[in-house]
Amino acid sequence: MQNYPADQDVVSKLEKLREALPTWVISTVELVELAENAERAAVHSNPETLDRSRKLIVEVAEWQQKLIDWQG
Repeated sequence: MQNYPADQDVVSKLEKLREALPTWVISTVELVELAENAERAAVHSNPETLDRSRKLIVEVAEWQQKLIDWQG
């Protein structure tokens, strides 16, 4: 495999993604748990929080897929 100058930039970005992904996953899980707890407690759930939770779940799933694709 040849070494191209752009490779280091790509590798650097992948490393940043690998570091950030666990944080995104944890944040997503926490938001979902908060939303579920609010529903169980019969407290009105903030629609913005629920929407943000859904968007974060989708975003994390998309980034995980991109990471898998890039590794392949």
